[in-house]
Amino acid sequence: MEIVDGLRANTSRGTTRRVLSLLTRRPPGRVLDVPAGAGALSQLLRSSGFRVIAVELVTRDFGASGVPLVSADLDHALPFPDESFDCVGSVDGIEHLENPYLAVREFARILRPGGRLVLSTPNISAFRSRGRYLVTGFHNKGKLPLQEERPSPLHHINLMTFPELRYALHRSGLRLQTLTTNRVKPSALPYLLLYPFVALGTLFAFRREHDRRQRVLNREILRQLLSWSVAGGETLILSATKIG
Repeated sequence: MEIVDGLRANTSRGTTRRVLSLLTRRPPGRVLDVPAGAGALSQLLRSSGFRVIAVELVTRDFGASGVPLVSADLDHALPFPDESFDCVGSVDGIEHLENPYLAVREFARILRPGGRLVLSTPNISAFRSRGRYLVTGFHNKGKLPLQEERPSPLHHINLMTFPELRYALHRSGLRLQTLTTNRVKPSALPYLLLYPFVALGTLFAFRREHDRRQRVLNREILRQLLSWSVAGGETLILSATKIG
């Protein structure tokens, strides 16, 4: 958890401002912050000249002044017309949803052609998270069984690997442009000693693909899987553009 301009952001340190930096690479326009939480990203976007609308299921903690707030459930269709936003920012939200693929399709639907989606989520493809899963059966950011008798919107019920995230984007008419992270924690560095073994194992697994077009795509996916951001990053941050 981090504090940004006095507002709590339910994410790891550095994530909100990194998402902001990717959104502000394009001229200010109409942007949706979803889920908005307390409004940390909304406040930063408004200060950067964007026309911001925030969406949050639990609205009691929202504190960004001057930003319209809409109560909506991301497991259902968003209450906005097609192609009505220039950008969508989604900070650590997709892992809380029962149907993350629906959410990505909705983000794509409301984006104008050429519009940008920037989303972040805990990085369970990191070598450190894979090691934890091997030993405990739980990934980082999902270290304990969820409380079945007290479900919460804050539960991480759908942590997604990088290939799953890329698939969701590309199947929704979006194309991944930038793959980065908020930071690489020192505790992740020893796990990078596994890099040669992971690289060989992944390459061997990819050799089983017989479709020629997919083999070309797999070379790109392999490079991304073995990138610094995926191998060591704490939080994955992906920027994708809607195909016109």
